[in-house]
Amino acid sequence: MVEFLNIGAHEMEYFYFPNLQIAFDFHNHYAKSVGFGTRKSKTCKNSKGEYVKQLFVCSREKFRPEKYYNIENRKGEPKYETRGFLARKITEANASQMNNMKDVGISTPYIYAILANQKAKDLCLYYEHIVDAKGVLRALFWCDERSQLDYEVFGDVLAFDATYKKNKYLCPVVVFFSVNHHNQTMVFESALVTDESKEVYVWLLQQLLAAMKEITSVSVITDGAPSMKFAIVAVFPNAHHKLCAWHLIRNATTNVKNPKFISMFKKCMLGDYKISVFEQKWFGMVEEFGIAEKNWIIDMYEKRHM
Repeated sequence: MVEFLNIGAHEMEYFYFPNLQIAFDFHNHYAKSVGFGTRKSKTCKNSKGEYVKQLFVCSREKFRPEKYYNIENRKGEPKYETRGFLARKITEANASQMNNMKDVGISTPYIYAILANQKAKDLCLYYEHIVDAKGVLRALFWCDERSQLDYEVFGDVLAFDATYKKNKYLCPVVVFFSVNHHNQTMVFESALVTDESKEVYVWLLQQLLAAMKEITSVSVITDGAPSMKFAIVAVFPNAHHKLCAWHLIRNATTNVKNPKFISMFKKCMLGDYKISVFEQKWFGMVEEFGIAEKNWIIDMYEKRHM
């Protein structure tokens, strides 16, 4: 018998399991004890078709447990291991309310939805704006408390991009976002700007930093606009600045118009590989198509290989 409520994140790192099913059963029991559902997610197989990694994730986005996965031991055999779980605390009042709703027959999904709606009503909005010398709005930045909570968990990698005059105000909309452990898009902040100058982007990143309690991202992904690059260096000097995969793929297809190359290149750009596997695939590809010495392919390797 395991007292799950007495297990902390540090202790979770020392649990190992003989097979996948036992690991998943343990995960299920732990998840229920702290108040979230669970499900199986992505799997990875070796060259023999054997499972070497299985992700267990939260079935409800708002609780956000970290992934539960396996590693290989020195003999190359699967060894299942847990990493520290991250689950939001449930207050005694919410727990009591959930139990009361459950007693009268309300299903768990509806209980989650009710609590989420109650929380949404209490969210605080953070916004700032700047005007020009004539008092005309130049930029408007906004986010809410939920975005701040999301950023604390998933803000290590930040991407931002701007639509160009697609709304009725004919102004670019800048969106700061990332993805969660379900590969779902998480929007942190948004901004409406009248121009995309260096000054405006520096101001936007400064507002982001202030709204997110001075927490900086490890990596920032953009479309390569010079004003964005300037702002990242000015406000996030220690962050890695990389180009998004979509722009890299578009650049590659412009230089090499070969369907086989494009297919292999996309797999390298979008695949979830270990560094050693990525390098093997990458160098095999550039060797096959004779482009190892091309400046553009060298530049892309540096932008993909963080």
